[in-house]
Amino acid sequence: YNNTKILLEDKKNFKYIANEINKSLPKELIENSIEKIKSDSYKVQLKEDFKNEAHAQNPFTIDIFDQLSDECKSKIINFASSDYIIKTAANYLGVFPILARIHLNLNIPTNKKPSASQLWHRDDFGYKNLDFFIAVSEIDKTNGPLKVLKKRDPFKIFLRINNEINSKLTGERGKIKDENFFNIFGKEIDTLSFEGKSGTAIALDSIRNYHKGGFCLEKNRIVLRINF
Repeated sequence: YNNTKILLEDKKNFKYIANEINKSLPKELIENSIEKIKSDSYKVQLKEDFKNEAHAQNPFTIDIFDQLSDECKSKIINFASSDYIIKTAANYLGVFPILARIHLNLNIPTNKKPSASQLWHRDDFGYKNLDFFIAVSEIDKTNGPLKVLKKRDPFKIFLRINNEINSKLTGERGKIKDENFFNIFGKEIDTLSFEGKSGTAIALDSIRNYHKGGFCLEKNRIVLRINF
């Protein structure tokens, strides 16, 4: 339980919840969500509601959890509060975990350069956390797999490095472009790539591990994120 990232494959409980979500996602919901990502009104929403100016310049993802049926939401919440998930989070965090947020993120290709969370970064909303990322759609190299630096982070949790983007745009500060990341860790960096069939999952401390993801080249990607 001291491992800060681990790929979870062939777990029945993860396959179950991914299947339940897929059954509850009508084609029309996906199509309407894609249209919203591409709309000018969504850019305004990202700036005003989410304070993410970098994402507003190149929208590529949207949280569709609230659009699910109440029955499907209930199944997800029951899954997030199941013994397996709670015990796993408690063992890693060392305290009884608090369920902070649940997102069902739809990512789409934009034919633009990576930006915002698609760049290397560590999340900065705390000191220690545990995220469960669960593939709802199948994920491969063409639809934005989450990548995590395998080696132990050599920097202390509160240390900032010089190669981070120094930008006035919210959502971009603290991010690191590939070329600068390679200068720090080397071009032959070893990464854990979150790829696999629907139901594949990764447990990750996103505050203590450099990661990036969601840069879709060809296909859409749908991932459930449960954060403690």
